[in-house]
Amino acid sequence: MSYLYAAAIVVTLVAGAAESNQQRQTGKANQQIANNNAKLADQQAHDEMMLGAQQSEKSVWRMRAMQGAQRAAMAASGIDSGVGTASDLQDETAMFGTADIKNTGLDSERRAWGFGAEANNYRNQGTQSKWLGNSSANITILSSIGSALGTASGKAGTRAPSNTTTTANPYGSGYTPKTIGPYS
Repeated sequence: MSYLYAAAIVVTLVAGAAESNQQRQTGKANQQIANNNAKLADQQAHDEMMLGAQQSEKSVWRMRAMQGAQRAAMAASGIDSGVGTASDLQDETAMFGTADIKNTGLDSERRAWGFGAEANNYRNQGTQSKWLGNSSANITILSSIGSALGTASGKAGTRAPSNTTTTANPYGSGYTPKTIGPYS
């Protein structure tokens, strides 16, 4: 019977170790997934900044094209574009164009910041996943040890004390003496 208890203890410890290892591996895998997602979010932030720079450059070209079209129209009409209302119109076009360029850049920076925050969240999630895997693994190991100790102490509790001796039945193994009297 002691071999069965020993086997139960070994199985409990091996199963606990296997489950613990699986929990650690799951934590590491989840961390790797989160880190990959963080890399993608970082790339999206970088792409957003590049796109914002391109859009700002296009806004500059649109503003310059509009100013050129205004000057050409004024010149065709015989208006001097350097003085008066014509000059004010050119200044307003530059002012609104500059505002558009700045807004384009700010919008791009906000979106890039959002992707950067998302990347940080993924990294934090990965760190937490690894920690949770390790924590769960440690709890499993402790639980397995506790269970094995419980099994061992259960077996130890069923043993007869070593200083006790048992006597054989003098009438044979199948004979039980009958009690005679009022209480039988």
